[in-house]
Amino acid sequence: MLPDFGINEALKRRASTNPDSTLLVTLDGTSLGARSLQSRVESAAAGFHEAGIGPGSHVLTAIGNSVDAVVWFLALAKLGAVWIPVNPETRGPGLRHIVRTANAQLLIVADELVDNFTAAEANETSQRIMSRREAAELLNRTRDASTRDQDPRDLDELRCIIFTSGTTGPPKGVMVTERMLMAAAAATGLASRVEDADVFLFWEPLHHIGGSQLVILALLEDIRLVLVPRFSASRFWDQVHKFGVTKL
Repeated sequence: MLPDFGINEALKRRASTNPDSTLLVTLDGTSLGARSLQSRVESAAAGFHEAGIGPGSHVLTAIGNSVDAVVWFLALAKLGAVWIPVNPETRGPGLRHIVRTANAQLLIVADELVDNFTAAEANETSQRIMSRREAAELLNRTRDASTRDQDPRDLDELRCIIFTSGTTGPPKGVMVTERMLMAAAAATGLASRVEDADVFLFWEPLHHIGGSQLVILALLEDIRLVLVPRFSASRFWDQVHKFGVTKL
């Protein structure tokens, strides 16, 4: 059944019902329980708020799959902002097109990509480019709850813009509401026959709907995500055995 609540409410419910269960684990052994993830999301939301980000603000990220990427996605959802995840491998005319059409107030990019985005004319007066390292310093600090913003309530608000690969022309921004994200996550659960304690190999890129819907599924269900930077055929079975993966 389609949830009648949004992303942040799903995080609250997961943190309340099973706060200490591991929700996210990385290849280096870093793990986050639901309550710890919620705390990091709230701190990041406060950091975004301090940077002038609020309901309807467009924030572009190009940092690949990481714990930071997951936390910052959920923090932007909490604020009612519009998240624009971009493939870090995008270059040339495609990147320029995305940057010029995304209308992003803030761009957070991998440290090594700052020059690429500057060359793509992302340094206009209305836009601010921030390296991932700078963003982490701002967003990963613990803050007092009084600085936190209010949760958005309208599920039909635009929540993210996901650009196509651009194989048949300039990349096209697909406008995705919060309700659509919740529906995609619920459908993923049905298609995968999700069960409590399932362990999913989280290889889908966050700049694709497959990545974001899996994050939300982990808020709706008592499952664990094993976050990998990218799919690796040579390491696949080792990862499956090491982390007890049950679903892809």
